[in-house]
Amino acid sequence: MNPMFTLEKFRFRAFGRRAYYDIFNAVLLLILAVFVLPGWQRLGGGNMLDVVSMMTSSALLAALGMMIAWRYGSVDLSVWGVMGIGGLIAAEVLNAGGNPYIAFLAAIAGGAVVGLVNYLIIRRLYLIPSFILTFLVGTAIVVVLNMIYDVRTIFISDSAFGKLLDDTCWLLGLTADDQMNMAAPMMTVRMLTVFGVWAGVLIVFVIGDMITADTPRPFARWWVRPAALMTSGALAGIAGACWLIDHGETPVPQRPIDSLHIPAVVILSGTLLLQGRGRTLMVGICLPTAMLVVALWEQITWPIWFYG
Repeated sequence: MNPMFTLEKFRFRAFGRRAYYDIFNAVLLLILAVFVLPGWQRLGGGNMLDVVSMMTSSALLAALGMMIAWRYGSVDLSVWGVMGIGGLIAAEVLNAGGNPYIAFLAAIAGGAVVGLVNYLIIRRLYLIPSFILTFLVGTAIVVVLNMIYDVRTIFISDSAFGKLLDDTCWLLGLTADDQMNMAAPMMTVRMLTVFGVWAGVLIVFVIGDMITADTPRPFARWWVRPAALMTSGALAGIAGACWLIDHGETPVPQRPIDSLHIPAVVILSGTLLLQGRGRTLMVGICLPTAMLVVALWEQITWPIWFYG
């Protein structure tokens, strides 16, 4: 049986029976969460703060970017390398005395440039699958970064994100005493930063769906693919910068594909299953739950086979 024919037949059925697939995807994620949460807690899992932290991991933004690129025609396997670029750019800006917001913008710009390069290469070598080309770009990023840096990790000062912490406390209405008594201040800053970026991207999709409600196939235009790849790069770049917030350091990437965590989250959230208008928004909404399920699954199963 031709696998491509089978995939197209599957996608056609998914498009024709969208409501059933929507319900199936949501119920599947809920069932998986119900199964893995108790097991994680029996193994010494933490509280609700830990759950929210896993759902708003910095990798959520990279997964969101990969999902957007995937939904609009390209499999972006350069996100791990771009996360490394974003983290290193942000660290260099911060170590030079730059503002955290400037560091974020620089990381976003660096990632968007890589996304544009991905598109130009894919357009030029259109007969080669996008996942091969973006993998080669990610590999080139790792090689170049290791040629530039002779260390494995770049550190930042403890006060590098001080302004971001102060602004977060002001946004939450916390006083100086409240800030001193916060259990995990930088983790809170990272969670809110990731949530803000994730919510902002989903709002853009809501607005886009409203504006193009009467336009047939509005996202089949020529500019959608480069925009999706640049968005994927930009989100991976800021994901690398967000890693800095509660770690205080960023690694120089050593592997073009660091783990299967991100693509597992992207697939589990319904990227390939849900079809039709508004489904990209729905997949984006499912991403944090998929992130939680994959993170808990890794924590539960890894010690079993690693320790025998």
